[in-house]
Amino acid sequence: MEKDAKKEMACLAIEGRIFDGEEQASLNARELWKALGSKQEFANWIKDRISYFEAERDYTSEKLVNVENRGRFAPTEYYITLDVAKHFASLERNERGKKIRRILLEYEKYMQREEIAKEYVETLISVLGMEEVAYRISVYDELLKIAKENGYTGD
Repeated sequence: MEKDAKKEMACLAIEGRIFDGEEQASLNARELWKALGSKQEFANWIKDRISYFEAERDYTSEKLVNVENRGRFAPTEYYITLDVAKHFASLERNERGKKIRRILLEYEKYMQREEIAKEYVETLISVLGMEEVAYRISVYDELLKIAKENGYTGD
């Protein structure tokens, strides 16, 4: 993932949540709303957008209890899947929305590559054994170190 994309994603904490019985990447809708810079009040913004989606499949909500006011006026937080977040970003129809949608798409690609790499290493370990894979990785790391010392930049 590009450095700029990683920096932008720092304000949008992506975490795993259960949707429709399956763990998926999600983010807080209120954080997305802030990142999009919407002029609309959050309560109206989320109600307008969430009505097209299915609870527990596309989003979940939690009423936060504030101890100081005994639960009164506590905000409801909405957690949405990345697909829903991309849709919300598109609905903004501005540069921020386009940029955030592109960042979310890039994040998905990055995570797919990470998953493929993880599966590849697990397959190597099952075929070659842990000691052989560890040896090959150490040899690769040593070769990479030598290459960098000789001007290799990785581009």
